[in-house]
Amino acid sequence: MRKGSSLNSGSPGKAIPWGHPAVFPPVETLPLHENSDDFIFDNQMLAQAVAFGFSIGEVSCPTKYFPEASSIDFRRSVTYGFGVLGTAFRYRLHRWGMLRCGLFEQEGRRLGDALPSHALVASGT
Repeated sequence: MRKGSSLNSGSPGKAIPWGHPAVFPPVETLPLHENSDDFIFDNQMLAQAVAFGFSIGEVSCPTKYFPEASSIDFRRSVTYGFGVLGTAFRYRLHRWGMLRCGLFEQEGRRLGDALPSHALVASGT
């Protein structure tokens, strides 16, 4: 699914990596509090990096896959796949000026911003 989303990123010659992303400038400048708290977070963060003109590279790390290491089942992986498509679609609509999306707004909530009180209750802090 990531490869399909990179095709819609609007960054010719810059494929979104399959490994772990290295994003510059610091990722803390992205509106990360606009993102999901679920598996789709990584895709949303990469789409934000593209939207804000960040440089994206890949940092290699050895990975082993085995059944006990995965916490995502088939149903949730399908949900993730549709989430990837949805993120790409919202990015395109935002870029074309047809949709204002908090994920891609300069005014979006960043890591240093205060969270609304309902978010603090939900997170248990």
